[in-house]
Amino acid sequence: MPRQVIWLQQPIHAAFYITTRCNLRCRHCYISNYTSEMPASAALEVVDALASIGTSRLSLLGGEPLVRDDLEHLVHQASSRGIRPLIGTNGTLMSAERARSLITSGCTDFQISLEGHDPGLSDPVRGNDTFRRAIAAMRTLRELDGKVSLNVVISRANYPKISEIAHVAAENGAHFLRLSAFIPQGSGQLYRNLYGLDRRIVGEVRRQIADLLPRTPVPIIEGAFKKPSPNACGETFGCGAGTHSLTINPDLSLGACDLLSEHDRTRPLESAAQILETWRMDGLFEKWRGRTEDPEFKSVHQHGCHLAMMRYGENIFA
Repeated sequence: MPRQVIWLQQPIHAAFYITTRCNLRCRHCYISNYTSEMPASAALEVVDALASIGTSRLSLLGGEPLVRDDLEHLVHQASSRGIRPLIGTNGTLMSAERARSLITSGCTDFQISLEGHDPGLSDPVRGNDTFRRAIAAMRTLRELDGKVSLNVVISRANYPKISEIAHVAAENGAHFLRLSAFIPQGSGQLYRNLYGLDRRIVGEVRRQIADLLPRTPVPIIEGAFKKPSPNACGETFGCGAGTHSLTINPDLSLGACDLLSEHDRTRPLESAAQILETWRMDGLFEKWRGRTEDPEFKSVHQHGCHLAMMRYGENIFA
């Protein structure tokens, strides 16, 4: 019997795309427009609006957030209003001076992305010399007492190297290792044959994770690779999309799933003050809560990643 999708009256987490400008062009990026950016005054209003409705976690994303010279102002505004900010970055623009500035402004949590345990796996996806520069950013942040999680998109190309990836995370002081699943979305659709997953690969990733857990010092966040619980209760928040997590785009449109930020969104809001009402009432969020007749969303939050099921045509994480 399908579990009932439950949702909170206000989002406790927001993924805020403060810019889509980026110095890289990763092969599997789900963004195609690299020119959008929310003005500083509007971004500060969004942070204030989120604080007023009780949002406690804010991921500042891009694009590449560090291309914004005013990032410190957004960080300070969030932390001073009781919101804990995280910056998701490719790390290549993270100098020691910028790291110190961001930490002093109130951000201690950072997520840096790689595609493997060495430049041979990672650089073909993210660009020449990006592996070395990301590792340098991790070390710099740790030296300044920042907390760094390493995010790796697991694909057909890198899945045999989970142990080596975990070693890189530990060796460079990562607080967490987050394993995301490759989903053929955005430009990633062009590389489905090269990076696409299937049930066999998912099973092998789970086997490697089970082998690693007792011996790695870095906690692993398994994401979509986490095995479904056989004793699941009759209710679920699912992955959080539309149930406790919100996406905010540079044009002030809202979404549920951040990988669909360009394609599945509300109309742009006239004011940040409309965020809460839109969260509670808009049909897009009703869809992600299984409260509409949309056939693509009849089984939303009944399995792992709903977008993965739509793109792969089956639940490869069952």
